Amino acid sequence: MDPGAPVVIAFQREGFRIIQVGCGGTGGYVVPDVARLIYSLQENIPYTLIDGDTVEQKNIVRQNFVPSDVGRNKAEVISARYGPAYGIDISYIPEYAESGSVLERAGINDNSIPILIGAVDNTRTRQLLQDAFHSVRNVIYIDAGNGETDGQAALGFKMYGDTILAPPGDIFPDLILGEKSLFPSQVISCADAAITLPQTLCANRTAATTILWFLHGLLVGKRLAYRSIIFDFTKPYFRAIPITYGMVGSHIINGIEVLPA
Repeated sequence: MDPGAPVVIAFQREGFRIIQVGCGGTGGYVVPDVARLIYSLQENIPYTLIDGDTVEQKNIVRQNFVPSDVGRNKAEVISARYGPAYGIDISYIPEYAESGSVLERAGINDNSIPILIGAVDNTRTRQLLQDAFHSVRNVIYIDAGNGETDGQAALGFKMYGDTILAPPGDIFPDLILGEKSLFPSQVISCADAAITLPQTLCANRTAATTILWFLHGLLVGKRLAYRSIIFDFTKPYFRAIPITYGMVGSHIINGIEVLPA
């Protein structure tokens, strides 16, 4: 097959688990759509949110919170709002993901296929998620981020210890380059940094939609067709890069199949 030929990775194996790190600017908008998707499928898909941040008044304009949420943990607020609304179980860990043990408590090492969602704006946390990708046997890692008007999302995939698609930091190295010692608890918040790195409501919502797009393909179609997405709504510009045969080769692994697109 031509290395540039688009392919899809089809899953025969069931048992996905969603672990989302970050419930702020992008992550807070991911949850209602994912909850609705799980509800529509009528499947038992464990969904865990991880975030140690607290809702502040300055978050109300750009993030998916209301004034009465101020002072509460972000993951707790979002879990309590959308879990009961759709009759699904959304668990949460009210801590920053600053060690692998937090991801382990969320079930990243169990017998499911974890879908790890990175919805953070912190380089050190992305480095941790990239390290987690390399340390576990099975994982689908989706990372999305944005600036004021543009952004990107990318996907990595590992099965039975075999890396089929390299993690997002390999596609967009800037995601994991930078100061390694600072986690969210050690730096100013994204809202505080808005003057130097502004993010608009539209950019956050677009980034959240790219995550939903990947998840819809996985949970509804049981397949992966795209490697990454780049957007800029000032042009406007939206480009999805397909998975190609040259990226994955003819991987024959129990539970998945590589097919022509």
